[in-house]
Amino acid sequence: MMDIDTELGDNHWYIHDLPKLASQQKRMVTFESDLIVHLKALGTPDEFINSIQGKYDYSKVKVHLVTSVPGTYSGTKAQDCGLLRLREIIRRLDLNLAQKKRQGKLQLEVCAASLGNLSARWLDGFYDCALGRKYVEVTEDCDVPSDIKVFYPTVEDVREADEEAQHGASNIGCHIRPWKEAPKAIKNIFHRYHSKDPSKLFHQKLILAYDPTKPASLPYYVYIGSANLSASAWGTLEKDKKENKATCDLKLIKTSNFECGVVVPGNVIESILEPGTSTWQDGIVPYDQAASRYDLGKDRPWNDPRNSRFFLSAQPAVVALLLLFVVANWLAPVVAYTSLSDDSLHRIPAGGADFDIHNDAGLLAPILIPRVPDTPGSQKVQQHFAGFFENSLPGWALEWHNSTSKTPATGDKLVSFRNLILRRDPPWAAIGDVARLTLVAHYDSLYRPEGFIGAIDSAAPCAMLLHVARSVDEALTEKWEAMQAAGDTDGLEEEKGVQILLLDGEEAWVQWTDTDSTYGSRSLASHWDSEVHPAASVFKHPIDSISLFVLLDLLGASDPHVPSYFPTTHWAYQNLAKIEDRMRQLKLLASRPKDHFLPETNKEPWQFHRGFVQDDHVPFMDRGVPILHLIPTPFPSAWHKMEDDGEHLDGPAVQDWAKLITAFVAEWMDLEGFLPPLKDDSVDDRLRKTEL
Repeated sequence: MMDIDTELGDNHWYIHDLPKLASQQKRMVTFESDLIVHLKALGTPDEFINSIQGKYDYSKVKVHLVTSVPGTYSGTKAQDCGLLRLREIIRRLDLNLAQKKRQGKLQLEVCAASLGNLSARWLDGFYDCALGRKYVEVTEDCDVPSDIKVFYPTVEDVREADEEAQHGASNIGCHIRPWKEAPKAIKNIFHRYHSKDPSKLFHQKLILAYDPTKPASLPYYVYIGSANLSASAWGTLEKDKKENKATCDLKLIKTSNFECGVVVPGNVIESILEPGTSTWQDGIVPYDQAASRYDLGKDRPWNDPRNSRFFLSAQPAVVALLLLFVVANWLAPVVAYTSLSDDSLHRIPAGGADFDIHNDAGLLAPILIPRVPDTPGSQKVQQHFAGFFENSLPGWALEWHNSTSKTPATGDKLVSFRNLILRRDPPWAAIGDVARLTLVAHYDSLYRPEGFIGAIDSAAPCAMLLHVARSVDEALTEKWEAMQAAGDTDGLEEEKGVQILLLDGEEAWVQWTDTDSTYGSRSLASHWDSEVHPAASVFKHPIDSISLFVLLDLLGASDPHVPSYFPTTHWAYQNLAKIEDRMRQLKLLASRPKDHFLPETNKEPWQFHRGFVQDDHVPFMDRGVPILHLIPTPFPSAWHKMEDDGEHLDGPAVQDWAKLITAFVAEWMDLEGFLPPLKDDSVDDRLRKTEL
């Protein structure tokens, strides 16, 4: 545990000491069964699971486990995860909270260290599940529940906290952006956070359900755990296209995070309070429940203003839930993922000619020009991209997303930004039914200094993605034709596709801020979050269909050090790192770095920081999309300097990144056995250094 969790901020832990059984029991009680299932989802070693399964008296546990595991769930599995899990537990407790609400005997309070981009629809679903309602509606036409109170600090609250405690404020954030434009009904549920210990802020996540007319009575229940108030943590409710009756009234849930917590029933509260505690509020609630509602004329929720384009060194986030033991919450994939054989790794093409900076017919050379948005250079590169796919890869769907914006450098002039979207989906699948691995790079270059090329930033990553698309295209066709021939297109398994985003307007025109940067990605994320797929689609919005957002930036210099930034996608980082390790052992990579490109495969959960590099992923991450960010820190020495041109690229590194990403896509898409043999020129490419 860190100071931020114990000394600088209010926090909660649930600790339960279980007696050891005289002999191992084979039959598991509900809590034990739920716990073992979650540990397995986390990828916990079997040795540890075997050391606790059936050996302790879990019947002594009177609380209920609530967990989330990333994925999309329907049928009976849906009620085991996130919001629907919470709903199922509250229903089992038979608290009749909907009736108590009608009688004016219910208050729901939430305190969370991080708040997602809350909407009336999501809050309505959260509220229904927190009450254990029998029927949960999924509709856009809903109101924000007025009797929810959200306790979260304003900027003023943080500034008034003890100076030392303010260091903890980097670990909390509100993603309702922009706050000024948020619906008034949502802002009205916000209350200021005033700790009972004036020196502290907080990092706990609590849900309290109690009778406000009888404050001395025990609460109906209390949730203590790791889940913040967000769709990423609790999940998003959608109608189940398959209309599976076991899915909690035709609901489907999609979650992005691993979370773990407990619901403590009111009749158990007294038994866990310390002796001499006068009220349950004194023992459980660390904040002033009478704190005022936000003054909407002046108050705004706290967000750490230190976010910049650079990596932030913040304190690690620690899950505030301990049971009998400490479990390393390690993450495992919930998508089908098949490792390539050594033979298939040998079939990954190097593409040396593609990356020859003097080859105008290649993929990289045409991008090595200034590409400021809405200029002839930008339009020339757009034509290069579109021409490549139209002529070489006609099976990929091509779509432009256009937007305009003013910039600090251009005054009142509207600048056009154009994002290019390329998709390769199973030919039988509807557009709203496909979960897509999404590969991303920005193609624009800096406005100043004039003539800036931006080879690592990000011409080379764009060329890599074109190469990846061509390298997997034939295998995708072979696989899908084989599936059609076998009649394996009934949609019982999740449909998977590949999507490439070539984004415009990532660079700041004057100085990096939330509004002077990521012009294209902000517009696209907003559009995809509001666009609706056809009725009965698996995914309601295009943004929901992104299974993993893999962002390439600043790649192509020698000796890159790419950290693992996010614990929720560390499993994907580990898979990519494993590919690198195997390909180096097989001598399939051309570069000779001092260390692996991806050196943090053994990173422990407590080593992750809340800081990250500001980039095109942020608008998507704010909406719950899982992110794998491939950007080195420290940045390469050529970053934002005129020497960031083709001559300063490291040819072997460019080739190797392209091979690594190709292999990762092939594993994600289960292309083992479908990759074609290398053509002669590709074999030669592997044996000689490219002309970069």
